[in-house]
Amino acid sequence: MNYADCRKNMVDCQIHTGGVVDEAILRAFETVPREKFAMPGQEGISYCDEDLPLGGGRCLMEPLTHARLIQAVRPKREDVALDIGGATGYSAAILSQLVTTVVAVECNPEFYKRAENLWRQQEVCNVAGFEGPLDRGCPEHAPYSLIFLNGAVATLPDDLLSQLSLGGRLVAVICRPGSRVGQATLIERISQDDFSSRPLFDASVAYLPGFEPRQEFVF
Repeated sequence: MNYADCRKNMVDCQIHTGGVVDEAILRAFETVPREKFAMPGQEGISYCDEDLPLGGGRCLMEPLTHARLIQAVRPKREDVALDIGGATGYSAAILSQLVTTVVAVECNPEFYKRAENLWRQQEVCNVAGFEGPLDRGCPEHAPYSLIFLNGAVATLPDDLLSQLSLGGRLVAVICRPGSRVGQATLIERISQDDFSSRPLFDASVAYLPGFEPRQEFVF
C-alpha cells in the first residue's frame, strides 16, 4: 500500500472537502504518517473516515473532525500548545508542524511509551511528553496559548482553564451527560477571570479518561 497516496487522498477527499482550508493544516495531515500511530495490523484502515480504535476505549479521532478542531483553534507558529490525551502521539505530531512547542500529556503508560518512540523515529523535536492524569493538564509548564483535547469531555475543570494564557484558545468536544452527540466548542480567555465560549459543530467521539460524566446518587 502506498501510504503517501493514502494521506493525499485523506486530505483531498475527506479533510479539504469537509471545509478545512488552512494550507499549513492540510500540509501537516499530508505529511505525518497516520499509519505509524495506529496499532499493529491497523495500518491498512488507518486512513478511513472514522475514529480508529486503539483499545481500552481510546481512539485516533476521525481525520475530518480532528482537522476541523485544529482549524477552529487557529494554531500560530508562536503558540505553545498543550495536547491532552493524544494516545500514541499522532495529534502532537500534527501540532508540532504548526506551533513552536507542544506539551503532550497522556495517562496510559503503554501509549505514552509508544508515542515517545514514534516522535523519536519521526524526528519530531519540539514535543515534550509527560505521563499523568489528563484532567490535570500540565500546570508546571503553563500558561499555554493553545489547548487541544483529543476526545469528549462532560465538563472542563477550572484548573485546566486556568492554564490558558490571556488570549489563549481551547478546543474540545463537550458532551453533556445523557447526550449521544457532543458539540465541538471553542473557548477563549479574554481576561484574568473571563472566558468566551462558542459552539462550532456537532461531533461524536469517546470520552477522555478523567473527563467522563460523574455519577450522581439520589437518596
